[in-house]
Amino acid sequence: RYGIHPDSLQNQIRSLPKPDLIWLTSVMTHWYPGVQQTIAEIRSLLPEAPIWLGGIYVRLCPLHARQHSGADRIVTAPLAELPTMVKAATGFQLQNPDQWQRYQAHPIPALDVIPSFQYAPILTSLGCPYRCPYCASRTLAPEREQRSAASIYREIAHWHQNYGIMDFAFYDDALLLNAEATLRPVLERFRHERLGVRFHTPNALHIRALTPEWCALLKEGGFTTLRLGLETTQSDHQREWGSKVETTMFLNAMANLKAAGFDSTQIGVYLLCGLPGQSPAEVEESIGVVREAGAQAHLAEYSPLPGTPMWYQAQATCRYDIAGEPLYHNNSFFACRRPDFTYEDLLRLKAVARQARL
Repeated sequence: RYGIHPDSLQNQIRSLPKPDLIWLTSVMTHWYPGVQQTIAEIRSLLPEAPIWLGGIYVRLCPLHARQHSGADRIVTAPLAELPTMVKAATGFQLQNPDQWQRYQAHPIPALDVIPSFQYAPILTSLGCPYRCPYCASRTLAPEREQRSAASIYREIAHWHQNYGIMDFAFYDDALLLNAEATLRPVLERFRHERLGVRFHTPNALHIRALTPEWCALLKEGGFTTLRLGLETTQSDHQREWGSKVETTMFLNAMANLKAAGFDSTQIGVYLLCGLPGQSPAEVEESIGVVREAGAQAHLAEYSPLPGTPMWYQAQATCRYDIAGEPLYHNNSFFACRRPDFTYEDLLRLKAVARQARL
């Protein structure tokens, strides 16, 4: 399970002043039972405080959240509207309402309220210019927005200088796209300062952006863990799934990364697995291409996401009620198994990928 123990949550709540309003976020749709339990625990100690719930689960499954979460209000409104909503509900006037109007002006996350944190998550942008049929990025962030280089640098420097943080993980959907005036000046400055900070990309980088110049800058700027989004080596599916990458483009990117000094252990490549219309043979072939290129293959098992173009195709072929029960969105369950791509096929392919990483 994820999260703190319920007893620890209760003790922390008891130590706080009585709130006028409680905000709660959510992440994966299939983690909603944790949201339910959290709300129930809070409600047992603070029965009169209204609880507002937002986040990814709410944005993708608003009806389910409204019916099952236990929250008093489901919030899907843009962040810019929240100061007005809070004032209407509580009479409290936020001191920084203007900062809520534009993503570029948002205050940095309050990581310092966490008792101990070893790394800092960083977002330099919202959204993605591509419209892949399996991805919910467009629903969650309809507009592409990017922060300034100065604000990105200030945030990283703040956590490093004031809290000694050395590791930073970028969670952008499209970190390197149109980043000449945003991320590039930041990395050039860190390259010059040689602070020893380490950067990681758990979200996939767009392969088309990995030119020799960018690869050299990533290496010299402190990147140590890279994840690339190849998805498949099957050309028809490359076109159908967003036209972001071609296999030749991937091989060129690998050559650029190796020339910049990255080794195989630092380069992971995400391959989609189990999508409607995909065969096990396609996935296995892609694992082989990644291995031969000198990178580590990591399978991204398909998770059906409400509102995406592929969702409706998944509904038509899935024997489970993915529309009514978000637990079936959990990719480890693999709800979209079918006779030509079974759960046993998935387990075998995961074993093949693990073996290829040895």
